[in-house]
Amino acid sequence: MDTAVFYLRGLQVLNGSPVSAEMRAVADKRYQQDEVNALQDVILGKTRMIDAVSKEREEVVKALEEKKNIEDKLRKSGNTSMLKISELEEELTNTKNFWNSERRS
Repeated sequence: MDTAVFYLRGLQVLNGSPVSAEMRAVADKRYQQDEVNALQDVILGKTRMIDAVSKEREEVVKALEEKKNIEDKLRKSGNTSMLKISELEEELTNTKNFWNSERRS
């Protein structure tokens, strides 16, 4: 009944009874409250969505940090391996040079 009074502003009679100013005020108030409730639901939905996106962002940032740490460890490991290879190559060269000089003597 309130909905009909609210939407049909020019309505003068409803179900055989005249539409009073009080009925119009009640209809307006109810409609306004319905609008407030609908907007609160929208806000709640948006808040939940923002919370979910924030949580997902935190998880992505954490995963990226872990990936960076792994890459740094691999890079250091690779540098250490390259250093070790260089040392072994130098040792091999020195050994070859030593044996070559021994053969000449």
